[in-house]
Amino acid sequence: MVCNLEPKEIFELYYNTTTSELYKGIITHSINVSNKAVTIAKMLHHRGQVVDINFVYESTMLHDIGTIKVHIPKYNSKPKIHFLAHGYLGGEMLRELGYPKHALVCDRHIGVGLPAQLIEDQKIPIPIKDYFPVSIEEKIVTYADFFYSKSTPAERTLTEIINEIKSYDNDKYYDVQDHDIKLFSEWHRMFIK
Repeated sequence: MVCNLEPKEIFELYYNTTTSELYKGIITHSINVSNKAVTIAKMLHHRGQVVDINFVYESTMLHDIGTIKVHIPKYNSKPKIHFLAHGYLGGEMLRELGYPKHALVCDRHIGVGLPAQLIEDQKIPIPIKDYFPVSIEEKIVTYADFFYSKSTPAERTLTEIINEIKSYDNDKYYDVQDHDIKLFSEWHRMFIK
């Protein structure tokens, strides 16, 4: 499914794209993630894998659109909604516009995915269920997202990414950390070899 609107036009429906610091931070992040994701998609396509490169581009540019609805101290301290809800909330925004496939990328791109138990335990205000990337395009976007933070444009190293995954909250989620490291490493072998 291709967007009838350009990603920037969709952002303009929700953000002040000329003065918003949040928009500037999110769009810079999204461009960086998109460049990496599209490069991976093209490489897989050249290897013979069926990958919708245009969809990877569009969905990567839109994956963080829901950040306008959550608490981000640097940019957006007004809403007090848990940051991890930005994926699902962005998905709602895109579903309302008629982009259900793009919405799934928003829903499923947090970490390597969000398990229902973590959502329930941390009282994240989204429907309690597992949110994990399913399609190859969703996995590419989610993987590429790890390489760029929203606060700095520099690409992160594998060591920095693994250390971030290891830092996830507490011992209660130790099995989640192991799962996340294993899945990220599997994607790395699949996408970078």
